[in-house]
Amino acid sequence: MTTSRNVDHVHEKVMASAALTEIAGKVSKSFDSFASWLLAGFGGALALLLANHETLVLVPVATLRFGAMLFLCATILTVVEKYLAIIVIAAAEAAPFGRQLFQDHARLMEAHGLEPDLDVQVFIYELKKAIFPSARWVLTRMLAKTVAGDFAAFSRVLVGVAQFQGLLVVLEVVLFLWVVGRIVSTLPG
Repeated sequence: MTTSRNVDHVHEKVMASAALTEIAGKVSKSFDSFASWLLAGFGGALALLLANHETLVLVPVATLRFGAMLFLCATILTVVEKYLAIIVIAAAEAAPFGRQLFQDHARLMEAHGLEPDLDVQVFIYELKKAIFPSARWVLTRMLAKTVAGDFAAFSRVLVGVAQFQGLLVVLEVVLFLWVVGRIVSTLPG
């Protein structure tokens, strides 16, 4: 069995990793859901304004065009946010399965009176083959840290990606509020 050189506090590190992964998955789902509702509301409000002919009397066409451009920007941000959500949520939901695989392997080997002999390098190689080259360098780096004993490295990356999702959602909110402010500022009275 290939083992790491740094096994101090291994249980604490594994528990921290599990907690961080769970947190990242839940935060990512919340941001993703909010981003979807925000974009739907943004688009619905803009469509309502564009479909109502009386709006053109109150709100200049240039303001509506500006709102439509910012809606397009918000849509792009949401697509990026959703892509990140897919990655984080999938990793968070697969993590317990992966931990269970390792535990089942160890129990099976011990039940037969054998020492667990998992070749981590083969496992890593198989994981890396499935990942697009553009993301492979991140996975390679995280797996190297895990093998070296930093069992929470990958989970910290997931939490960081979930926090980046949050920044994208905040930008979406800013765009929406910018459009609302611009429309309100052009209303007569």
